[in-house]
Amino acid sequence: MSTITPAPEQDEVAPPTSTTMVVMGAMTGLAAAAAFAGWEWSLVRWLGLSIPVGPDFDSVLVTYLLIGGGAGALLGAAGLRAGAWAVAMGVSVGAYLLSGKLGMLLAETGLPPAVGLILVPIGVALGVFIAHSPISDERKLGIGSGLFIALALGLPLNLHLLPSPVAPIALVVDIGVLLAAAGVAALTVLVGQKVAKTGAVLPVIFANLLGWGVYASVDIPHAPVGVASQSDGPPVVIIVVDTLRPDHLGAYGYARNTSPNLDALARRSVVFDNAWGAAPWTLPAMGSLFTGRFPNGHGAGVNNGAGNSLSSLRRDVPVMAQAFRNAGYTTVGVTTNPWTTAAFGFERGFQVYDDRVGPYAQPVAVHPLRVAGLNALTMAEFRPAEQVTDAAAAQIQSLGDTGWMMVVHYMDVHGPHLTLDHDAEAVQAPERRSYSDNYDAAIHRVDRQIGRLLTHVSRDAWVIVTADHGEELDEGRQAPEGAPEGVRHGHTMYEEVLQVPMIVRVPGRSGRHVQRMVGLVDVFPTLNDVFELGIDTRFDGQPMPEVGASSQGLDSQRILVAEGMRWGPEQQAARRGADKLIEHYGLGFEMYNIADDPSESQQVGMAEQGSSQRLRSLQSALPAVGVSATGESAALGAEMRALLIRLGYADP
Repeated sequence: MSTITPAPEQDEVAPPTSTTMVVMGAMTGLAAAAAFAGWEWSLVRWLGLSIPVGPDFDSVLVTYLLIGGGAGALLGAAGLRAGAWAVAMGVSVGAYLLSGKLGMLLAETGLPPAVGLILVPIGVALGVFIAHSPISDERKLGIGSGLFIALALGLPLNLHLLPSPVAPIALVVDIGVLLAAAGVAALTVLVGQKVAKTGAVLPVIFANLLGWGVYASVDIPHAPVGVASQSDGPPVVIIVVDTLRPDHLGAYGYARNTSPNLDALARRSVVFDNAWGAAPWTLPAMGSLFTGRFPNGHGAGVNNGAGNSLSSLRRDVPVMAQAFRNAGYTTVGVTTNPWTTAAFGFERGFQVYDDRVGPYAQPVAVHPLRVAGLNALTMAEFRPAEQVTDAAAAQIQSLGDTGWMMVVHYMDVHGPHLTLDHDAEAVQAPERRSYSDNYDAAIHRVDRQIGRLLTHVSRDAWVIVTADHGEELDEGRQAPEGAPEGVRHGHTMYEEVLQVPMIVRVPGRSGRHVQRMVGLVDVFPTLNDVFELGIDTRFDGQPMPEVGASSQGLDSQRILVAEGMRWGPEQQAARRGADKLIEHYGLGFEMYNIADDPSESQQVGMAEQGSSQRLRSLQSALPAVGVSATGESAALGAEMRALLIRLGYADP
């Protein structure tokens, strides 16, 4: 009798171990995070906007990878595979990113933005719930793919292009992105039956190749001015280095090699050894540079006696850019300081005004931990000098050889100092042990970029290098109550924050040093005179004959004024020659002789001969406090307020 031999039983495929699931989930999460970065930055490059560079690029990418890899590993440990993993990952990360947007909405209503992080546990729970639902695996993979597209497109558009994440246009864009994501999800479902069996690995690899391929192939466009100049006058370039002290430049006698390019420029320029700002912080100081008036005259950022007013430039005060524009010049501004944005009226008169802050400065969706008050990254809140120079150089290439004026504002010397190793080594501070070490390394970083910028500027151009204010380093001044810890400007009127560099290269003139005292308020009157801009208005500044302006009406005894505290009650300062007065609103005064006491450590005694008369003369030059003409209140959204807080300007 024949017998039938049963077929050998096939071994069942053993399910993957928990360790394998964790590793696979983490690796897929890492790949998904890298793909997300590639897609986001491709879109940002295509828009011609800023992306992180150098160490900033690395820190953002590492943050993405940590979030993606960590979330993927957790979902793998929960036993999720294939489409289930993809949909849970997409919903969880989407909730994390959207928690930042919710935080911004809460901030607009006055609630703590950190409450927005409540979306994170809700998103994780929802993602796991959908992952365990009876939906087919290919549908889950489709949902995950749609979420990926929604985040990769919607996030950079909200972050980099739209005026606000809660603006009406943002809602329209978000709806369009969601429709595109739905289309991708539907396509994934149609072709996803076979792909779903492989899990999320193949779609993520494909997304990586496509995203980074597009990134590598897209050039960064820079919109040219597109306006023909009506003047054949020489170009004018005004370079402002935020927070730069002159005594830390080689041209002013500093020992460290912080500024080789500026030193070379100074040898061919008129260098004013005694130049004064008009305020100890940016908003009122830059207002004085742009208008030629002291803060009480232009209205931006004045102090009413008890505290600061975040007001913008008065619309009825003539500004330098408009004067050049009226004279037929093409006018361009490139800045990354939030105090000099259009919100405060600084765009007036510029045909192109590039006032973008750092690519991740606004806490919109991408870094919710910042909304919660935690600094998830170490990158700066402003565009680094490399990107500012790129933007300015691209504009110069489209401007021609004559008839344009440009203002370029660098921010790197302002804290936090994200210095590079070779800049620290160049100033012989490789370990960057102190604030001064980082400060000097930051100067060297900006100096390198100024050198690169000047290679695009013809020798026939006027070049003016200055700063808005200085910085306290080792002086040990006492900050007022309510100021952020470690604040180093905006709360005193001592020389370390009022002295600024003033280097003016005039075509055809040789270099020399000038001891006469000048101020930021003198720049506009000087250019108005030399270039015959035709502005007939009251200037607090006066032309500088050392660079070719008229000496008619030059007052050698004039008094320079600084005012506009950022922190605490108002202080005002007046300076004529070596005599220096600091008036504390309602609290008394300090008086110094800067020639004898440059560190302002010993006040002039009122019993000294002539001191009372000199005091009364200086006091008479100070405008009344509390009745200064102020500009309109600046309309600041929650994003800008949060940015200013993170830059150290608490409670803006």
